[in-house]
Amino acid sequence: MRAPLLGVILAWAVVRIVDRVRIARMSPKERTPLAHEHCLRAQEISEEACRRLGVSPIDLPRGVMGDMIDEYSRALEIDPGHLEALHDRAYWRSYRGDDWRAMRDYDELLRLDPKNALAWYQRGRLQHERGKHAEAIADFTHALEVEPARPGQATLGARSRCRRETGDWQGALDDLMADGGRDHLGIADCRQALGQHAEAVKAYDAYLRTSNSTEVLYRRGVSLFAAGDRAGAIEDFARACQEAGTPRADALTYMREHPGDPMSGALEEALRPRPESVR
Repeated sequence: MRAPLLGVILAWAVVRIVDRVRIARMSPKERTPLAHEHCLRAQEISEEACRRLGVSPIDLPRGVMGDMIDEYSRALEIDPGHLEALHDRAYWRSYRGDDWRAMRDYDELLRLDPKNALAWYQRGRLQHERGKHAEAIADFTHALEVEPARPGQATLGARSRCRRETGDWQGALDDLMADGGRDHLGIADCRQALGQHAEAVKAYDAYLRTSNSTEVLYRRGVSLFAAGDRAGAIEDFARACQEAGTPRADALTYMREHPGDPMSGALEEALRPRPESVR
């Protein structure tokens, strides 16, 4: 049994050596289309698995993603500077959870192609997921320098999220406004954090036209109270805290930690049982 197995291993090794010698003799122009064939094979693997399993590419099993990554790696063995293979391998490594290797691929890709705005964005997204906010913001900024914001682009929104998480509320607000001002909830939260409560209320109003979120209703109540509309705040607090949940828990925590505070008084009034309406 051992002899046949050894023969198979030796035959495989010989094939690999012959392939490497053949590739080494190729010109860069000859290597590119050969490497691209492996990129196409990776796409075929994805499409075939999606059809067979009835899922979207991002829901593919890890094993299928691994097969795709292997094809991109074969492409890069042939042509180490193949940008498509490098980018796609980085993307799928990231999606598969192999962040460290994905970062190495993005680093190499951006060394070879520093004007690749999508790669800057994707690396920034990965930095953000790893909790490296400063590095993520820098990468998003590079992406915007290479390719200024345009409709449908995600970079400004991503940088805004990073800035909010680091407490840079003004920078986050600037990004949201530059992105068209469509993220009403993000804008409202930024304005509330900046003490711009009247403007925050307007943004919360816009968001609540299409949402019945009790958490957002509670946050609007906070800004209404800060803007001097105590009655409006109590109404929002009462509606938000009617059932058990985060708003009610937040209200009880605030009242416990800020006894005698004016807003605690408004919250206490909002939480007071109301007589049922007469039928």
